[in-house]
Amino acid sequence: MTDFEGNHDLGQFRMLPLLHHNLVRLKIDDPVMPRLRGVHRYSWCEARRRELMTVRAVSALQASGIACMALKGLALSQDYYEDAALRPMQDIDLLVRIETVTDTLKCLSAQGWKYPSTAMEGSIWQRKLFFATEKSINLTHPDGGEIDLHWYPFHEGKVDPVVKTESVAV
Repeated sequence: MTDFEGNHDLGQFRMLPLLHHNLVRLKIDDPVMPRLRGVHRYSWCEARRRELMTVRAVSALQASGIACMALKGLALSQDYYEDAALRPMQDIDLLVRIETVTDTLKCLSAQGWKYPSTAMEGSIWQRKLFFATEKSINLTHPDGGEIDLHWYPFHEGKVDPVVKTESVAV
């Protein structure tokens, strides 16, 4: 009953590969199956593209001596989904230690990743305040990738900027 030619929100579209997978598993045949197979294939290709971009970014960080950890969808998809298309993601979430944020941004910038310039504008105190009160920053790549770079794993993990800002080299 879905109009595949109409507009869909991202949440609906992201469920279609899993729907396809379950219908195939249940051996249900329906005229919509070729369309769902196409959506599944698109999701799989996007997952592979994102995986390649992630490997490149993480490899560059490791070569620079920067440790990082996958969060959320990327971490789940590797261990709990048999097919990367079943866990579509808009971005990749990586966690780094707060004291490596500046070096991480420099390293990823050298790989073509861009971040909002407002994060690094202003006085040294404004930048320290940004990194102390925010938990992440979104980076984009000209090839279409997105990384949500976290330095606090939880929103509740934010600290008093007066106490911890000295660890951020800006």
